[in-house]
Amino acid sequence: MFEVTPLQSENDSQRLGDILCQCFNFAREKVPAYQEGIGIENFRVVRSNQGILGGLAIYEMAQYFGGKGIPTGGIAAVGIAPECRGQGAARALLQGTLQELYAKNVPLSTLYPATQRLYRAVGYEQAGVRCLWQIPLADLALRDRVCSVYHLEKPDIFKLNEIYQQFAPRYDGYLDRHLFLWARILHEEDPFYAYEVREGDRAVGYIIYQQDRSEAGLTLQIRDWVALTPGALQTLWTLISDHRSQVDYCRWYSGTIEPRLLCLPEQTAQIRESNTWFLRVVNVPQALILRGYSDGIEGELYFEVQDDVIPQNSGKWVLQVSQKRVTVEKSDRADLCFHSRGMAALYAGLYSAQQLAATGLIEGTADAILLANTLFSANCPNMPDFF
Repeated sequence: MFEVTPLQSENDSQRLGDILCQCFNFAREKVPAYQEGIGIENFRVVRSNQGILGGLAIYEMAQYFGGKGIPTGGIAAVGIAPECRGQGAARALLQGTLQELYAKNVPLSTLYPATQRLYRAVGYEQAGVRCLWQIPLADLALRDRVCSVYHLEKPDIFKLNEIYQQFAPRYDGYLDRHLFLWARILHEEDPFYAYEVREGDRAVGYIIYQQDRSEAGLTLQIRDWVALTPGALQTLWTLISDHRSQVDYCRWYSGTIEPRLLCLPEQTAQIRESNTWFLRVVNVPQALILRGYSDGIEGELYFEVQDDVIPQNSGKWVLQVSQKRVTVEKSDRADLCFHSRGMAALYAGLYSAQQLAATGLIEGTADAILLANTLFSANCPNMPDFF
């Protein structure tokens, strides 16, 4: 018999810290700062008569879809002690956490999976990507200094976040970041450099990066960058280009489609690695009501959900989108049917409804599939952050 609970004592914190150190090769001395950064109250453990078997962390934040920030429980550091694996503890831990998120009216949950099988078993599915891009700087000679650039000696998280919040809603999958994620971007363990871009008195962008040396040479590794205007983007590329006499490569994280590359003269950038993050729709009506939809789209989608973890989601529903008014109600009709995995994949928009139908994740009439494809179209969901 398993029980999922918050941490209840200092001994609980130490036990979970020991498990996570072994699971993820954490340095033990860094665990207290990690737990404090996320918040001790945001960790959950799974218990049995053997004691604590494992646990996880929950980032309370939001994720943008259709230009709207939807509250999400970002799940991280899911770990089970090696001697306790194979008993169903991880699945029980996730089920208990999802049921708690539903009770708290959190519509979504997001995570990076170490294994797909476990998370698919509780209703998560592929929803977006995080790609590491690399571009050689030797031939990147740009001179578009259309904005002013100012060095930031001590970057202010809150001022940077004001700029970021104007940028992130444009991209499906971006996070309304937890403060701890911001602290990681600005951590001082490795030296970094930060610059703000301005048009007149208005801040229209920023870049934060460090320089790393390896056998391949010196790399400018961007931790975060934002450009609110074309001029800001051109200026940032010029700033990057100005490092070419000493720096060999520039690297950053983005999606498989990277619109910032449209400013460059040649197609010299390459994807070096790629991760796929997962989404789970925790509360079906709330997730659909809070999501943004394209202007001018109208329709009524009748669908049925099967949810083995959160039975309140199961049943027939109708989503009505009309003149920016969105409602979700119970129905006695279903033209589209899917499990919670199919719901997650459709909601995020990484794949079209037709593609999901072709793989069996959703089933329905041709008209319903076409309407779903229109309602949930997205611009290649991606997330540069990792947690």
